[in-house]
Order: sequence, then structure tokens, then C-alpha cells
Amino acid sequence: MRFIPRVFREQFPHERDLFSNHHIRCYPDESKEVLVELPAGGILFFAYGTPHATGANNTDSERAGIAHHFINADQNGTALAGFEVGKRPFLTGADASGGEREYGVRLAGRWETEIERVLTR
Repeated sequence: MRFIPRVFREQFPHERDLFSNHHIRCYPDESKEVLVELPAGGILFFAYGTPHATGANNTDSERAGIAHHFINADQNGTALAGFEVGKRPFLTGADASGGEREYGVRLAGRWETEIERVLTR
């Protein structure tokens, strides 16, 4: 994983990545880039707005990743930019529905059950 630490307060112009059907790009100073090799099952936390990328997969193996964005919904519209209200679940606070409003089923409290289900397939 490549990322540029301590620049999340800076604003970078973004544009659609022409080589991807879903990524957007920004062009920060890559000389400040930090490389982090994550082992299988590894995890990396960084602040929202931190420029990051995985780069090309040049191995013979597939890889997968998941990203969770945690945003304080009590912040102003700038903090929520790009996040469709009603499409992203609220984990805590008055707007939290346990996933029921967003997905039509209550997911809160099912973490252990879902992990066990996946691991026993």
C-alpha cells in the first residue's frame, strides 16, 4: 500500500482514473510517499482524505481489499463530501439504524455470526 501521511487537510484536485471503472485520482507530491507491505489479513488505518493507492498487482495471485470510511456525520458538509446521505450506514449516534434503513435488514450485533458463516463455507 502506498500513501502520503499527514496531508489529509490539504485539498487536491481529483479526476476519474482513465484506467479504472471506479477509481478517482489526485496528484500529490509522490516524493513524500510511504510504502507499507501488508501481509495477508493485514490492516492499515489512516485518516480520511489521505492520498493512497495499492498500485499494480504484478504477482500470479489475486488480491482483494476492503475499505471502510468512518466519518463523523455531525461535521459540516465538507466532511461528508462524496458520501451520499442514506447510502452509508451510521454506526453510532441518533441516525444509526443498525443497517436496517440502508440495507432493509438489521445487521447490528451480527459480526461474529457473519464471520463464522464465511469461515465455514
